[in-house]
Amino acid sequence: MPTLRAADALYALGRWADAEAALRRFAARNQSSVEARVKLARCLTERGDRAGARAMTAEARSIYRELPRFQQRAQRGWYVRALIAI
Repeated sequence: MPTLRAADALYALGRWADAEAALRRFAARNQSSVEARVKLARCLTERGDRAGARAMTAEARSIYRELPRFQQRAQRGWYVRALIAI
């Protein structure tokens, strides 16, 4: 979780490349995190990579559908953000 919070701080500071790197590290370790992919899509959008952002949101939606129900309930808010993003 510290990596995710550091990415949030970097994003707030407008350091999108650093935030992207932190989010990619977090997503690599937490394969089932929809939140990381939605935030990564936002970083990619800020950096001008709309195609990458669309792919990341699609990945977030795909991951959500594969999760067990109890994890889907916990990440539902991020799934909704993935649906309305990009």
